[in-house]
Amino acid sequence: MYKAIISSLLLCVLVKAPLAQDQETDPYIEVTGSAEMEVTPDIIVYTVVLREYERDRKLVSIEDIEGGFLVAVNASGIKEENIRISDISASAFNTKRKRKAFASKTYELTFATPKELRTFTDRLENLDIQHQRISKVTHSQLSEFRLEVKKQALLAAKNKAEALLSVVESKLGKPLLIREISDIPFNPSTIYANRSFKMEEAINSDDIGFKQIKLRFEIQARFRID
Repeated sequence: MYKAIISSLLLCVLVKAPLAQDQETDPYIEVTGSAEMEVTPDIIVYTVVLREYERDRKLVSIEDIEGGFLVAVNASGIKEENIRISDISASAFNTKRKRKAFASKTYELTFATPKELRTFTDRLENLDIQHQRISKVTHSQLSEFRLEVKKQALLAAKNKAEALLSVVESKLGKPLLIREISDIPFNPSTIYANRSFKMEEAINSDDIGFKQIKLRFEIQARFRID
């Protein structure tokens, strides 16, 4: 009985071996496709730091500074859910007279467009703001956009392979390998994409120059030549 089992296994190996060998020797073409996308962010997080200080030996309190800041917030029509306090602290400083602690508050505000952000920052010009900056820029559909760029990169690879094979009068067969390459740093001066497109709404002149979210992917693909 053991001899019968061994004989059966040996027969399977002998039968399958030529098939595997034929598959390895199938002619194929391997190419790389790339695609990129520019997206206008719809989630812009802006950080504003308010801190007490002395003016003419008198304390400008955090309450006074915050009062002017909140007037600007209300005038800009920022919704309550788009503003939060991320930090409250006090820092000690040495003055000419004595060591003092000055309170500070850090706010994070979320905007949907660069225009909304600029409207708000214009109202901060004459206020006592210790520090302000853009702390985060993203898009609510970023995952979907990333997937779309990868699909376009694969399509670019397929089109490239078909174009090359047409020169030698051959046809593109089924895919043998599809490999995603990691995110590629976007540098328009050194990188050329097979497919380039935009997924964004029209930007008015006030928004020109605002940093866009730039996505770029490469896909390596191998196709059988029929």
